[in-house]
Amino acid sequence: MYEKLAKVVVIVIFNLFIYGCGYEITKKNSPYSEAQEFVNYAESQFRSGKIDLTVMLLSRASKMSYGPGSIYELYTREPAVKQSVNNYFSSVLNNGSSSELFNKTAGYAKDLTDVGLLELDPYVINVMDSRLLFQSELRYKVTKLRPEAESVKVKCKNNTECNRLSDLSQVFVYKQSDEKVQIKTEYIVETYPPTRNYTVGMTVYRLPGSGRLDEVISLTIRCKLPDRPVLADELICLERKKGLYDSFKKLSHTL
Repeated sequence: MYEKLAKVVVIVIFNLFIYGCGYEITKKNSPYSEAQEFVNYAESQFRSGKIDLTVMLLSRASKMSYGPGSIYELYTREPAVKQSVNNYFSSVLNNGSSSELFNKTAGYAKDLTDVGLLELDPYVINVMDSRLLFQSELRYKVTKLRPEAESVKVKCKNNTECNRLSDLSQVFVYKQSDEKVQIKTEYIVETYPPTRNYTVGMTVYRLPGSGRLDEVISLTIRCKLPDRPVLADELICLERKKGLYDSFKKLSHTL
């Protein structure tokens, strides 16, 4: 009798062991486990004082199966995490952060807001929406201006006109460029490259054709951008280049 009882106990223990191992394996490979891993890592980054990484990891987890639930559990267990995350979003989105940081943070805010894990102050939401709208308009302007600020080529009607336009082009470069001329020949006038932000350098070519009637005067303008330019920087340069190209076109029309 005791032997039978012992066998039953062994079988029960063995089955429980197998069931437990299978459960652990399933749990480790489950979507829940993946989301929980991100949330746990986010919590460790929070404890290390890296709130920016915490926010990024929580944003990633919010888009996973079981991710929102895991984040909610963290917020319930550690209210300080939720408070710090909210403060981070309010600080970045409400202040004059760089466009790169702002755009990333706005994306994270949308991820967490979509699953009900972030409630921003209405004022902060208005600031974020206004800035996103402004950047959208900025992107549209830059995209529209890029083709218009590449270069300008003017075709000469005759040799006299080409000589006259070539002379005027040189005067234009001397007056309008921010840099001094470093090369001057019969067919090219070129300034030094611009070195200060938003300043311009210029190159004028006189391109010979098959005959004097199809010579071309070409103007190319270079504008110095900051080391890490954003759309607003590019727009400043594009608008300046377009204005100078338009002035050059008007100059050619006076011939």
